[in-house]
Amino acid sequence: MKSWILKAAPVAVALALAACGAQNTEVAPAGSEDSVVLPPQILPEAEVDVMACLAHVDILRDAIENRRAAGDLAALARASKALRAEVRKTMTEDETAQYHASSVAVFDDVPVADLQRITGTCVKKFAPDA
Repeated sequence: MKSWILKAAPVAVALALAACGAQNTEVAPAGSEDSVVLPPQILPEAEVDVMACLAHVDILRDAIENRRAAGDLAALARASKALRAEVRKTMTEDETAQYHASSVAVFDDVPVADLQRITGTCVKKFAPDA
């Protein structure tokens, strides 16, 4: 993947977040197997992909480790490992690290309750066996 794309992705996501306000969020046609509907105040018009899900899982893990949330760290660690393996199918390790850091920066202020809901949806979609 071109490095300029990875550098521009967080900016594009931030602009999309700012521009879209409180619109409904669907990343695929409703009812399709790829649809993930998230609260509009969290990810308006942003494509929820496996990397966004990995970022949410890791942010929630951090919140649990720092006692800002409750949850199963072992299950989240398994989900993170499965999601990272999925990402690595299309990105190098360096690309994965850079994109992950950018994604975490974009989603880091998501409230814990929303993180828990989003993470649950993401794990069901991308890492159901984790």
